Amino acid sequence: MPAECAAGYGMQGGTCTLCPAGTYQPGYLGNDAAGGSGFGSGTTCIACSTTRSVYLSSNRNETEFVSDGTTYRKGALGREECVPKTAQLGIDIGTRMFDNTSLLTNATGASSIADPAGCMANCPKNKCCFVHFDYAYKKNAGSAGTKQCLHVNMEVNTDSAAHASASAALLFYKMLPSDAIAAASKSSGVEAKAMSSGLYARCNLPTAWTASAVYNSNQIGKILEAPATAGTTTALAACKKKCDMMSTCWGFTVQNSMCQLRGGFDEQDVRSFFVNPDPSTEFSW
Repeated sequence: MPAECAAGYGMQGGTCTLCPAGTYQPGYLGNDAAGGSGFGSGTTCIACSTTRSVYLSSNRNETEFVSDGTTYRKGALGREECVPKTAQLGIDIGTRMFDNTSLLTNATGASSIADPAGCMANCPKNKCCFVHFDYAYKKNAGSAGTKQCLHVNMEVNTDSAAHASASAALLFYKMLPSDAIAAASKSSGVEAKAMSSGLYARCNLPTAWTASAVYNSNQIGKILEAPATAGTTTALAACKKKCDMMSTCWGFTVQNSMCQLRGGFDEQDVRSFFVNPDPSTEFSW
């Protein structure tokens, strides 16, 4: 029986097996204390951090949203590959992603408008789901409005070369790292900051969003700068790097092999989330 496993593998019944989604193993580091987490032992697949996303509405501190972590592949090597299964939009970006909410579906059932978790019940497991929840405490002239659960479900794109196709219309969503969000939540209750894990979810834009009047506007995310080429792997990496370096960027869209960086908007009492499709390891992200 091996004393330890290669990075990305954990010991199961005396055999080194690939660590499942939501866990990682950095390899033997020789520094795991007795009774510790297993980090550095070379034998234990360590669970990704749970994240707690806070939100301050005009009424009060709302209930923290708690999300387990996941990874975009099995055999993850480090905590930097951990992202929340459900990610709240970073406070640097704003409280909502899209300017034209008529492009989203309005779920009016009592359970949907009860709270963000109820709204997320409209998210199928196999789709990229974006949720816009409005507590509506203060709307017209400061008086209470009507709670809203708005969402859009996009098809997952599994083609890692899709950006090179002139016919592709894609949305890349920047994932925040679980570990950093967890650390901020523990130490100060800070809302999720828009630093990047370097990982992006890749989704197909709905057909209605590809029309030039919609795409070339702020309706599907604030345009942050002039579009840039994204037709090659190197060019796409440059788009990601630009977004990674901008705290106000939630991701980017790609059409005609050109990438357009996108940002968000501020609206009182609105709270937004991205819900990863499940299982997260099947999409070649």
